[in-house]
Amino acid sequence: MAENIDLTKFSEEELVQLNRRIVERLRSLHQGRCYKDLAQFKLGDAVCFTPEHGHLVVGTVVRLNQKTATVAARDGHQWRVSPSFLSRITDQVQDDKQEFAEVLSLHSGGETRKLPR
Repeated sequence: MAENIDLTKFSEEELVQLNRRIVERLRSLHQGRCYKDLAQFKLGDAVCFTPEHGHLVVGTVVRLNQKTATVAARDGHQWRVSPSFLSRITDQVQDDKQEFAEVLSLHSGGETRKLPR
């Protein structure tokens, strides 16, 4: 990559055109990464993510948008999430969570408490 580009040789119009081409290229690279990240997921995938306020959200991918995936959370809310923030939940993790919920309900002193599914 050329590190020593002398920008003083360009006119204002040439710099504006160069800027537009650079921004266009950067957007294209970003969009390519988004498509690549989204390609990892398909409708019906069980996923999880942690929003800003810190609690884990578990849900299902119900739609793949241009830049985001729409996730239907188990609490009934829908989220549009960048694929870079999503993690797929494997069947083993879901099985472990169900088993843990059953064990917790057995050892809760008579109360039936289950983890959210």
